[in-house]
This record gives sequence, structure tokens and C-alpha cells, in this order.
Amino acid sequence: MRRLSVPLVVIAPMLVSCTGAGPEAVLTVAATPEPPASTMPVPAFVAPEYSGPRLPGRWGVYVDAANAPTSFPTNGGAGSGARAGGVDCVGMTYDIPAGSIIRDTMIETSNNAFDTARALSSPPRNGNIGGLTWALSIRVTRTEGSFVRDETTAGPVARADLNAEITVLDKRGEVVRTMTESAAAMSDAGSGGCNAGAALLTLAYQRASLALMNEVIPELGTN
Repeated sequence: MRRLSVPLVVIAPMLVSCTGAGPEAVLTVAATPEPPASTMPVPAFVAPEYSGPRLPGRWGVYVDAANAPTSFPTNGGAGSGARAGGVDCVGMTYDIPAGSIIRDTMIETSNNAFDTARALSSPPRNGNIGGLTWALSIRVTRTEGSFVRDETTAGPVARADLNAEITVLDKRGEVVRTMTESAAAMSDAGSGGCNAGAALLTLAYQRASLALMNEVIPELGTN
């Protein structure tokens, strides 16, 4: 009997069907189709909430995050701190309003952290804070977001980094404290693939914003 040497070939998952019987049977092999990225499920994420100490007084809170990027292209692209990557996500761009996410998260955190909080549309001015007990000005000086593949799990991971300058004014409108803080946070999911990039980046920015406020608010209680 003659031996046949057949090379071992690793192939993608297949659909196999057989029609007929005996020597006339026909074997049909077809590749299992992968779902397109646009139909892959994107996990639902819950925004983090503040659970720290609640401070007394009427607080005005101004947040300036206008320098935050709004687009995260996979090729790195132009833009302050905007980058994303991963072999499975080449050529994709994630558009999220990072500045609005930062501001909204910090304002919502203030609502939960102070007895009374009012969002300010302009930075508080020395000598006049409009009858408030305190005014808090937060200026985000650097922010960076990335969406990459985790080297351990091979799943999508988003990271957000923030740096901010904080100024505190008393009821007379006098600056009583300045400080700088930084925070970083990550988010990941077991599904959604590249299609989850925008959702994961949003959650990472929310977590980083909350983490920064968790650093700032306890310090305010020592004024």
C-alpha cells in the first residue's frame, strides 16, 4: 500500500454538509462567516457615581476642558493626546466629545458632593463670586485617551489620563487655595471588539474625571 503524506493545515471554523450516500456522496465545506463590525454587540456601561464626603455650603463650579480631543483615530492622527490602536482596529476613528464628558462628570460629581452646587458658565472672578460660599475652578491642562488591545487578554482596553489646575475662592472672592491634580482610569470589556471603542473611551474619561474629583474634594474640606 502506498502512503500519502498530507501537510497539516490550520483553517478557520467551517460549515460542513454532506449530501448523498456511499461513493456518490458529496462533501461541501464553507467558511463560517464572521459578523461585520457594525453588527457586533456593544456592551452597556454604567457611569461611575461619587460616594465620598458631602461638604456644606453653596458652591459654584467651573470646569474648563476645552482642550480635550474629540477624535481618536487608530493611526494616531493629529490632535492633542488623541490616539488609538490595535491590529484589529486599523483605519477606524472614534469620535467622542471628551471635553463635554469630563465637564458633565465633574459637575454631576459636584451635585453629589456639595450641599448646594451650581455650574458656572465662566470662571469665577476675584472679589465677586455672586453670593456663593465657595467657588471652585477646574482647568484641565492635559488629557490623553487611547484605545488599544490588552496584551494579556487580547480584548479592547481604553485609558484616559487627566491633569488639572484647581483654584478655590472664598465668599469674598479671594483665592484661598490652588493645587494641581492628576488621575487616570481604564475600562475594558469582554465583547464588542473594535466597535466598542467609543463606549470604552467614554467610560474611561468618566472614571478618570471622577477619580480626579475624588482627589480634590476631600482636600476642600480642609480649607
